[in-house]
Amino acid sequence: MEIDHIDWEEGWAIMEEAIMKLTNLLEGFPETQFTSADYMRFYQTAYQMCIQKPPHDYSALLYERFRTSIEDYVADKVLPSLREKQGEGLLRDFARRWTNHRELVRRLSRFLAYLDRYFVEKRKLPKLVDAGTVIFEELIARERGGEKIDRTLVKTVVNIYLSIDDNLKHYEHDFEAPMLENTSSYYSLKAANWLRNYTHEEYRAKVIADLCDLFQQAEACLNEEKERAACYMHSTSASKLEERVHHELYKAPETILEKKKCENDT
Repeated sequence: MEIDHIDWEEGWAIMEEAIMKLTNLLEGFPETQFTSADYMRFYQTAYQMCIQKPPHDYSALLYERFRTSIEDYVADKVLPSLREKQGEGLLRDFARRWTNHRELVRRLSRFLAYLDRYFVEKRKLPKLVDAGTVIFEELIARERGGEKIDRTLVKTVVNIYLSIDDNLKHYEHDFEAPMLENTSSYYSLKAANWLRNYTHEEYRAKVIADLCDLFQQAEACLNEEKERAACYMHSTSASKLEERVHHELYKAPETILEKKKCENDT
């Protein structure tokens, strides 16, 4: 099968066919397995949609629709199923759903391998296989920004995930490590914004008042992160999270302020 050009509507209809077929298989509905011809057709369709010249290069739109498809599957299939379960049944269903989620992302990523290798890497976007973790991270970022999220839901998901991960290997890789990195980035930027108003001329006059205000804000953020860790992270993550916040809000600013003080004294 060779494709010289494909419009968005035609190409996405073919990719939706792949998504529907895969979700039907995962949900246990009657469906034929993918053939080699199917894989080639879906891969070549996605490939052609990515290599066409603008305005027919659909790489960005294809990436966004991939994320949306994952989110829709979670909202339409996974969450309703989990809400119906309790106790051991909930645990078993979550384990099955998590396996299905990873399989969905893995197999869809095969169709979109060209997109992952070139567009995603060039734009420094999250890899397609990291879609689920990214969605989790965005929930945390939204809460840090002041938006209310369903903490109970997040805690439930993390707890169930921990219960099927005895040595914490997957938890630390899939949840803790990205959470810690995002925490460092978030508070590094916040500290930089706080310190931006410091100038050499104003330093002596305002340093005491500003430092008091700065560390009050830092203490408030540290307390928020302690509460956040207690709400939906494993107990082993709390000290690591606190250490990251403390470094970005206390140690790093102290170094910058000391440097400015030395510059101002010379």
